Amino acid sequence: MKQDLLAHPGQFLDKMIINMKGMNVVDNNQQQLLAQYAILQYVDIFLNFISFDNLYVNTLLFSFLVFPGSIALFKVFYTAYNKPLPAFCTLLLPSVLFWTSELYKDGIFYMAIGYFLYILLKPRKQIILNGILILICLYIMILSRANAIITLLPALFFFFLSQKKWFGKKVNPVVVLAAVILTAVFINYVIPGGLLARVSERQKEFQLLTGGSKIYLPALEPTATGFLTVFPAALANGFFQPFPGAGGKSVYNLFSIELLIIWFIILYACWLLTRKKTIKLSNFDISCLLFALPGLIVIGYMIPFAGAIIRYRSIYLPFLLAPFVNIICNYPVKSFLSINNWLSRNVIVSERN
Repeated sequence: MKQDLLAHPGQFLDKMIINMKGMNVVDNNQQQLLAQYAILQYVDIFLNFISFDNLYVNTLLFSFLVFPGSIALFKVFYTAYNKPLPAFCTLLLPSVLFWTSELYKDGIFYMAIGYFLYILLKPRKQIILNGILILICLYIMILSRANAIITLLPALFFFFLSQKKWFGKKVNPVVVLAAVILTAVFINYVIPGGLLARVSERQKEFQLLTGGSKIYLPALEPTATGFLTVFPAALANGFFQPFPGAGGKSVYNLFSIELLIIWFIILYACWLLTRKKTIKLSNFDISCLLFALPGLIVIGYMIPFAGAIIRYRSIYLPFLLAPFVNIICNYPVKSFLSINNWLSRNVIVSERN
């Protein structure tokens, strides 16, 4: 494609413009996938001019583009928790590091959501410029991982509503329910055929593929009954697959161990919550979980491949883990507190916003 650009730049640019005009990510899954691949191809072509067609250098340069977005997300979590250990969940989880440093759409989404939340939650100064940047980040997120927006919008809706003084703690569950219902109704209206049909079609597309890490997942019918029937399998799929030693590539076992450690920390934090009732989940914690937990369930419904589950799930893990790491630090558990204090002393964060 780079050679085509050099030999026939006019034709290449015309084709590129046509592809860009066709990037209507609402119409169907296939069109969205083609748009994602086209964008990654154009990014790769641009990087080839700098790297002299070296894929490894391209990967390194791509990481440099993504990493500032990860830092922005780190600053959001650091500001919310006022401690470094929960914030480092956005940077140091192995699956996050691995999948956001490859030439994949996951890195693009992670970069965009980092900038999106950083600009959205920072003190408002240049409102017009910030609004434009937020819309750009939102479009990039829709283009790179549209299904993640399904759970991001109710999480944001809840967070901003819960910040209002007229909402008390007892009203928060009602706000959560209202946020989820309103967002689901809106997305269902926007997507042709409805939300259930989109998820069902996406699963069928995955089921047609072949691979060594394929796992059993019941066929999903685009009805409420169909979703309830598949729900147990989707829950196990999105939350716990791949099981250790279940097959596929040997590297999957490392990600299985990572997932086991994450769920151990979560269960331990939940146990601490029952022992010390003065520690509660904050509105920021609930917003993170509103984004992560439904996201994992959607992945469980759609994907019957262990490798793809690991990759798709990676962007949700920081939002899933950080609230519970913060609980353990607040309890406090000595080992976690020691690590947090060491990070506070030795890692310099120059700005809070």
